[in-house]
Amino acid sequence: MVSLRYLGWSGFLLEADGLHVVIDPHWSSWDPSPRPPWELPPLHRILVSHGHHDHIGDVGRLMELHPEARLAAGPGLIRWAEEQWPIAGRTDTLRPEQPTALGPITVTPWQGVHVGEGLAPQARSFLRYIRRRPRSALKLVAQALTDRRPSEIWTLRVEVGDRVIVHASETLHRDTDRARWSRQARGDGPDLLLVGVEPGEEAAAVAAARPVEAERVLAFSPHLRTRRHFGLDPGSTAVRWPIVEQVADRLFEDDQVTL
Repeated sequence: MVSLRYLGWSGFLLEADGLHVVIDPHWSSWDPSPRPPWELPPLHRILVSHGHHDHIGDVGRLMELHPEARLAAGPGLIRWAEEQWPIAGRTDTLRPEQPTALGPITVTPWQGVHVGEGLAPQARSFLRYIRRRPRSALKLVAQALTDRRPSEIWTLRVEVGDRVIVHASETLHRDTDRARWSRQARGDGPDLLLVGVEPGEEAAAVAAARPVEAERVLAFSPHLRTRRHFGLDPGSTAVRWPIVEQVADRLFEDDQVTL
């Protein structure tokens, strides 16, 4: 049996037969003295889809809290992480479209394009942010200019026994190569597809997700906390959920799914 728990942002806890894996865990973007909000079991693996702070910013702390955990990510991100934190010897490098055995799980990543990529969309977001919360907006810019994190973003296919979970992160949107993405994600048929949905990208995400023919599709709003912080919407209404619910069940924080 495999269980999956949504931790918020793009984070998930996967548990199977004593194995504990987290994907894109994060909690501290706007908290000046953050502490992990979850009572996590002892972790064995931490998987990261890309280097944005809301996916990897707290990995160093988790590696400290969980000394048996190993980090798996792309080569550029592994190099960056080893420069930030004393985790040498506790990392595994993932290669595009190559299945990598990590103990009892196998992970296959493939590259995509992050939603909102490009100068114009990012400039529009920054202008909205700086009008609402100037100091927080400048914090985001400072991170982007100083961290120099690798820019690649991956979808992660995670195989646990006979179960297959695809974590789409923020790769399903209007700029996605839908035919290629769907072909890669479908494979021999995933049991579960996790779809991160952004405002304005709902229809594109649905169009990409439908051909995958996953047994179950779950949707979440990865940047909801960011939008709340900047006052861009009062709650979860920014995402047009009726469109997404054509193909997916909606995930709330702390929702748990069993496969």
